[in-house]
Amino acid sequence: MSLQPCCLSDLRRFGLGLLLLLFLLPLFLLTGPVCKPANAAEVVIGFRLVPPYVMEAEDGGLHGLEYELVREVLALTGHGMQARILPFSRLIEDFRRGRLPAFVPANPVMNLSGAFSDVMLVYNNVGLSLQARRVMADRADSLRGLRIVAFQNARRLLPGFLDIQERNPDYLEVADQTLQVRALFAGRADLIVGERRILQVLIRSVQDSAGGVAIREHALFPPTYYRAVFADASLRDDFNQALERFKRSGEYERLLARYDMPVQIATP
Repeated sequence: MSLQPCCLSDLRRFGLGLLLLLFLLPLFLLTGPVCKPANAAEVVIGFRLVPPYVMEAEDGGLHGLEYELVREVLALTGHGMQARILPFSRLIEDFRRGRLPAFVPANPVMNLSGAFSDVMLVYNNVGLSLQARRVMADRADSLRGLRIVAFQNARRLLPGFLDIQERNPDYLEVADQTLQVRALFAGRADLIVGERRILQVLIRSVQDSAGGVAIREHALFPPTYYRAVFADASLRDDFNQALERFKRSGEYERLLARYDMPVQIATP
């Protein structure tokens, strides 16, 4: 019994198709899908410019601990990121009014109606003084009589700080934290209050120009846990899963280490 010509032709086509499939299958398994998820998009995230968390390079590009962390975590979800730079007070107001879909850093004490992520970064707010001035400050309630310059909204964000400073006529809050450091080194402030990494960067620039000045650090406040806040809860959920993966990979700790910039701290 012999095969008909049409059957031979079908077998040849089947054989060629099978060979092609066997050739392409390993390549597909190695590379995996190259397309982003169908719902992938560029997520608009609000930031404020403050070193070392978000900084602007000479070419206009952005970098910094907070910026890079959010960008890398969003990339793991398949989303891109479009940064919108605003003053901190505008971030809160624009999100509250629905003009901004997400921003960092956010904290539940801001009383926002949104979906907060898991803890993204831990801020350590401290007091800094010049060692030569021998300032004594070991608790938040031991600051009476000191000339203090703090960051904007410190009274609202730091536990136990509001009542004390409302009764202090020499207490000042500033949006530009460079003014804090200038006031400290010019002798116009006994103590400045702010986040350790931010003040490290600002103090270092002054130390370098002044030939090194000993600073005393005062551990006055508990850590503050900051998150991202999203209008879209499903995007928040995706972000949380990716943040956990980023931490497990070890990249989170490596990113933190790159932005650790200790200054010359005196022993109390």
